Amino acid sequence: MLLTVRKLDEELHYEALGRFWWQSRYDNMLYPIRLGIKTLVTLKKTDFIITVVKGNSVSDFQPGYICEAKGIVSSVDNTPSGAINFLYQRLFSSKTRFFSLLICSYNNKEINKQILENIPFQPFILTVEKLQIFVGMIRISDHKDLEYAGPGYMSSFIYAIGEQKYKYYLYKKFTNDIVQ
Repeated sequence: MLLTVRKLDEELHYEALGRFWWQSRYDNMLYPIRLGIKTLVTLKKTDFIITVVKGNSVSDFQPGYICEAKGIVSSVDNTPSGAINFLYQRLFSSKTRFFSLLICSYNNKEINKQILENIPFQPFILTVEKLQIFVGMIRISDHKDLEYAGPGYMSSFIYAIGEQKYKYYLYKKFTNDIVQ
């Protein structure tokens, strides 16, 4: 169950590292990982609250997750399942592991609908062999004859070199010119 849905942080979601603040789900649409969003999960009659924070062990600008239950707070983890698994195992001395999409109810259409509210632009990813192109922003105009297309866009590219190595490039082009 969602406890808190925060507004998008445009700098995080639509700038250089925006691709890390969007997550693909069962329908291949991208859903925002909203800073400060809180999700409640009840396991073994214990409430676990998962909160999205800025920063994790990989980068200070990627999403991190903390989990709180029975007055104990996990350290920041790279995934929601990592945060809840750590705390669950500590509280119940169990090796049970949970999957992020299911444990946070991200497979619930009503929750996904709430998460998608008030999004000014829906980013998308194009995949061509080993190349992924994330289109994070397209400017708009008031030119009906151009289908309201505006001058500029932001995209980033990730190219898989091997199994664990990737090259990341950011391309951002904004002008004040509209070609007609």
